[in-house]
Amino acid sequence: MRLRDLVTQQQLRWSDVNWGKLDGDWPAISFSQGTSAWSQLRKIDVDAGEAVISVCAGRHASPETKRRITGFSLPDRFTAPTQDLVEPELFTRSVHLYGGDRWPNSIGVRKAYRFVEPPSIDGLVEEPRLLTGTRGRYLADLHQVAPNVYAKLANLEVEEVDLYRSPAYLQKSSQPVKGKHRQSGWTPDLPTDIQSVLLQKVQSIYNAERQSGGLRLCKIGERYVVIGPSEFEKLVFELWEEQRGRCGYCRVPMESDGLAQVSIDRIDNKIREYGRHNVHLTCWFCNRGKNNASHDDVVELMEKRRRALEADLHSVLVNVGNAAVVFTELDGGSTANSEVGVHTTGDSKQSRS
Repeated sequence: MRLRDLVTQQQLRWSDVNWGKLDGDWPAISFSQGTSAWSQLRKIDVDAGEAVISVCAGRHASPETKRRITGFSLPDRFTAPTQDLVEPELFTRSVHLYGGDRWPNSIGVRKAYRFVEPPSIDGLVEEPRLLTGTRGRYLADLHQVAPNVYAKLANLEVEEVDLYRSPAYLQKSSQPVKGKHRQSGWTPDLPTDIQSVLLQKVQSIYNAERQSGGLRLCKIGERYVVIGPSEFEKLVFELWEEQRGRCGYCRVPMESDGLAQVSIDRIDNKIREYGRHNVHLTCWFCNRGKNNASHDDVVELMEKRRRALEADLHSVLVNVGNAAVVFTELDGGSTANSEVGVHTTGDSKQSRS
């Protein structure tokens, strides 16, 4: 069985990044924290049979499949918490290794196929970074960034993957379909003051880039793909929705002014491209603070801050717990806390209604 027997060029539309081979115990297209799986599903025409290829990439990528296209999936119509879709032991291992909130939500998968001999993206795709650069944040549009990939994959042999089916998947997949998940039109779902700020920033970037040949989406071969302001506006509004209005670095809710004002940031400042692979929204403070630092350096700093805050919180909780023990002992084993509504006498606890 070959890829061309299962999907057409029109159907092979999207690309996702993961850290290993396409695994039947993980029947889900998962997205990193801060991305709405629903916003990604809304792009896909499930009724038309659009498929998503899986590219193994990233610093945690499995060595034997790194930078290879491991297979492709046919998405279902719904999204769900990732832990509701994948095999429990595998999910527990991933939580232990990478943290429980790394991939909070996923798109369900109807069917999946893996390549018998996974091809490398190097030499197969003109600009591999346009696929690997998604970092699990969004689906890349193959028709736009890798239009020739189907011709190179069509004759490769594939095999169907036996997928794990959770109770949640069976329940969701059996629900009657009330209508297409895709909306006939698209309206930005964001506050008007935020929309106004983003429109001003889009126009400012467009005017600046127009002086050097136009607003560049990406580079394919030796040619730059240029877009207009309306296309860039739509991309930026979608990013707001996908990031749920939070800064791409510090995760604070962005606002229309002040230090938390929403801004448009190029992930790699050395590349003057404004496609999805190189743009996200950040607060003004993080954008200015980043300056000429690399994206990975800022992400590492934010991770250090998160761990420091967790350590401080743990210390506070330990101290509060120790203080509660001391007060209990001083009170002869009986305390009453009107703030939290809990009365303790000896070993018995009773919540106040």
